[in-house]
Amino acid sequence: MPTTQETLERQFVALVHEYMPIHRPYEIFRDFLGIGAAGLYLQHTSNTEVRTEVQQIGARYTPADLDRFKQLMQTAKAAIKDSPYDFLGNCFHQLELNDKWRGQFFTPRNVAEMMTMMTITSREDTPADDHIVTVLDPSVGGGSMLLAAVKSYGPTQKPNVFYTGMDIDILAFQMTYIQMELAGAATHVIWGNSLTDEVWKTWDTSAVSTHKIYPRLHAQRKDPFRRAG
Repeated sequence: MPTTQETLERQFVALVHEYMPIHRPYEIFRDFLGIGAAGLYLQHTSNTEVRTEVQQIGARYTPADLDRFKQLMQTAKAAIKDSPYDFLGNCFHQLELNDKWRGQFFTPRNVAEMMTMMTITSREDTPADDHIVTVLDPSVGGGSMLLAAVKSYGPTQKPNVFYTGMDIDILAFQMTYIQMELAGAATHVIWGNSLTDEVWKTWDTSAVSTHKIYPRLHAQRKDPFRRAG
């Protein structure tokens, strides 16, 4: 019998297929991520360029299609709310949209959770008092490893853990942003190349401001992750 999250994954994939044959699944997934990530970002940040990008994407769809985008977001939110995991990455693979030729295979949930349990073991890995623990994934994909860490630390530690995820793929950047925002995790998400140190875009989730992450990191005499200008 499928779990609730598996059922939600099937619902998400079915909704994407409802756009066919007018739109291909890749176009729908890409544009859902573009509108969804930007919509969440604009809820706590004013950015005319991002707002214009959303309007340009939306112009390609009917009002009914845009309502379906809202259903996709609601489905993702329901899946991630109580037990964070890479819901969008799973759907991405089920839709067979990953680039196999570039070796794009996201970390399975059970592997991510096992690696997290093996990694978060020492006192230095555990938030104490007002001390912030930092977690970095330089090849974040859909955010599987970070989401596993969010689950491992639990809801009470959200104010004291700061996540950074970086990926060369814009879709991965958007998937991570959406899911870490929905999970309520303070995250600095970077679209860039971790090997060449190129950075093209950086977005913070709303929890970064809510939990005053940067001032607190500065007080700990830690250098906040470099932000793009």
